[in-house]
Amino acid sequence: MVTIDTRGTLCPAPLIMTKRAIKESNIGDELEVFADNDIAVQNLLSYLKELNIVTFQTKNGDITSIRFVIGNTTKLSAQESVAELFCSTTPNRGGYAIVLKSIAMGDGDRELGEMLMRSCLNSLIELDSLPSSIVIYNDGVKLAISGVDSALALQKLEEEGVELFICGTCIDFYGLKEQIKIGTVSNMYKINSVLSSASHVVYP
Repeated sequence: MVTIDTRGTLCPAPLIMTKRAIKESNIGDELEVFADNDIAVQNLLSYLKELNIVTFQTKNGDITSIRFVIGNTTKLSAQESVAELFCSTTPNRGGYAIVLKSIAMGDGDRELGEMLMRSCLNSLIELDSLPSSIVIYNDGVKLAISGVDSALALQKLEEEGVELFICGTCIDFYGLKEQIKIGTVSNMYKINSVLSSASHVVYP
């Protein structure tokens, strides 16, 4: 068994370490990843799910063990998951990404900026060409708090097929883990992948 010990490391290190181990493994190899924080575990499970890998989890205190076996489709799935970042066949997606890095739109008056951002998100659903993804970080994560109108707008966009990637480090920093119920809790590696593969990036 190959062991990947990510304890004590911050995102995206656990994901990068696991990706490297998968790349260096052979079909039939059994891998076990140890992680000691919930965000790392969520990111790892999301990534392994993308590769169609069946995982087995156990938890002992703060340490989570994720075990899986490399199948003959794993590396092909990895290539396909990368390709999906570059290709979008959904008619109402524009192939572009939107970045929400603040709860306010623009750099002027804060109250006005917050009003503009809410208006922006509520009207976005009406566009003929929706973004492929929305990346949310820094205090922009507060836009996704359950119950606020901006979160409802984001939920509608997600239901239309727009992928929401929310910075897990930012969620932890602001203590919002229990208040965000939409999107995918993500990390900087994934965020960089999404932004670098977008046809263009929009910063409201």
